[in-house]
Amino acid sequence: MSKVEAYLKVTDVARYTGLNVEGVRELIDKGELSAMNLNGQVKIKKSEIDRWLDEQVTREGLLDLAKKVDGEVDKKDIASALDMDEEELEEKLND
Repeated sequence: MSKVEAYLKVTDVARYTGLNVEGVRELIDKGELSAMNLNGQVKIKKSEIDRWLDEQVTREGLLDLAKKVDGEVDKKDIASALDMDEEELEEKLND
């Protein structure tokens, strides 16, 4: 059985990642996220978003990502979004 790939609109990517829409568009413009035009709308593969998120789990990446996050979040929220516990996140931030 073949796997069906999910494609998300920019607004959906923003919601999924916690970024604002402008931040998502900037990532596309910089080539950090691959996007395509489907039926007149910019779409990004969910697997591409997950790949990009995985790459952000470095101290520098997390700090850079924190600058792009829309609104206030705490370490517990970030840890949960990254499927980590707070101690593991703290270790990543301190590495």
